[in-house]
Amino acid sequence: MSQPLPSPAEIAAAIRNIPDFPKPGIQFKDITPLLADARLFSASIDLMIGDYKPGMVDAVVGIDARGFIFAAAAAAKLHAGFIPIRKKGKLPFQTHEQSYDLEYGTATVAVHVDALKPGSRVLRPTGRGGKEQADEGGKESADHGIDIVRDRSPVR
Repeated sequence: MSQPLPSPAEIAAAIRNIPDFPKPGIQFKDITPLLADARLFSASIDLMIGDYKPGMVDAVVGIDARGFIFAAAAAAKLHAGFIPIRKKGKLPFQTHEQSYDLEYGTATVAVHVDALKPGSRVLRPTGRGGKEQADEGGKESADHGIDIVRDRSPVR
C-alpha cells in the first residue's frame, strides 16, 4: 500500500531554521532534511510543477545554488531543459545580468545570452512563493520575449 502524499505543511516542517546564519539577524532555511527524505523531496517537486506536463514548458530555470536542485529535478520530470542562473562572474560566456536586494545586501545573477530563445516557455520555481504572479494568471512576459509561464514554490 502506498503512503499518502505529504502536505505542504509536512514539507515545510522538514526545512530547518538556523538563526543568525550567515550573519546575525538572518534566518537560514536548511533544506538538507527535505532533500534527504525521498518522499518529501519528490512531493516538493510534484507540488512545484503542479498541473504542468511534459511538453508544456521548454525549460526550467534555477537560481544558484539551491534552485539548481529543485529546478533540475522539475526539468527532468517535465522532459524540459534546465537553465542555470548563476552568481555574477560564474558563467564563462556572455551573459544577461540582473541585480536584486537581499535581507543583508544586494546580489547580481547572470544567465547566458543564448540560454533561452524568444518564445520559450519557462517555468521558474521559487523558494519564496512566487504567489503574486501565480495569483494573477501565472504568466508574464520577461525581457527578450521569454514567457515565464508560472512561478511555483513547493511551500506556500
